[in-house]
Amino acid sequence: MKSFFSSYKILIIVVVLSVGISLTLWYFVGRNIRSHGLSPDIKQEQAFLSSTPSEKKALKNKDTAVISHGPKNLPVLQKPGDYFITGIYNLMSYELKQRFWGWRPNDIICGKLKFTDNVNNFQLGVLEVVRITSKAAVENFTRFEDADGYNDDLKTAYKLFMTDPNALWLPTAEVKYQDALDRLENFIKCLSKGECRFYANSESILHLLESYQYLLLTCNNNLIKVTEPDGTKVSFIKADNYYYFTKGVIYGLIVMFESLQKDMTAQLEMIDSDKIIQKIIKQLSVADAHDPWVVLNSGLDSLMANHRANLSITTNSVYHLLRKVLMKNKLYKLMNN
Repeated sequence: MKSFFSSYKILIIVVVLSVGISLTLWYFVGRNIRSHGLSPDIKQEQAFLSSTPSEKKALKNKDTAVISHGPKNLPVLQKPGDYFITGIYNLMSYELKQRFWGWRPNDIICGKLKFTDNVNNFQLGVLEVVRITSKAAVENFTRFEDADGYNDDLKTAYKLFMTDPNALWLPTAEVKYQDALDRLENFIKCLSKGECRFYANSESILHLLESYQYLLLTCNNNLIKVTEPDGTKVSFIKADNYYYFTKGVIYGLIVMFESLQKDMTAQLEMIDSDKIIQKIIKQLSVADAHDPWVVLNSGLDSLMANHRANLSITTNSVYHLLRKVLMKNKLYKLMNN
């Protein structure tokens, strides 16, 4: 009998240790989006923004430079558009090449079986920012007028980014997205040689900010809604998905706003949005740092948290800041026409 109880205790210890190790691996490898190690570096951004125009010019004319967020896969040179296009490149390059397990939404274990659905949805949010920004690069920033042709590399990259992220069979989503990165790299090299055009104009920036505004509105609607379109209550799983998709969008926007500030400082000042963009980056960086162990979906009057509602405070605030920039410039145009 004594031997039986000893074996029973050993079995309990083994089970507890196994569960503990599994949960630890799940948190640090599977679900934890902070494993990318790319926490916000606001000090670097503040140093750049508080510098004088001549100091900014000196910083931008260095042989290489860095963006506060995102891996430094490609050097940023000194041609207009380098920061902007490199920001798009670095966002997707990290998710494909440097994140553990790479692109996950189409994985059988990580994607289909939802083993790491938090990271999956985070990656989908990043992808949405990449798609919107790539479209703006194709249609606005590399064309001076409607008669101008599209850049083949950028146009192809945008089409490839539109590939279904869940595509599993050959060619997989990863293959398509890597082809898109190769096209972006070709364009960056073309820019550095002065053979490709990039028009950093305020009108194109406003079109891009409007697209970001609509994306944030969609995210905010998913964060604050109580029921789905079919009338059912937003489930615990759905709430988790909405939360991390928005986190991916927030992270992608931080990278792109920082790229805009470094690449198009003068154009942002022309539309009186440089200080507002700086404020937006601060707000998004605070939200980016939040990473709850479990995304709770409690009622708004409950003692427990509702992390979706908490995150919606940031998305709603940034939405209105962008709206302020857009409305101010629309009114200015109406008054001067």
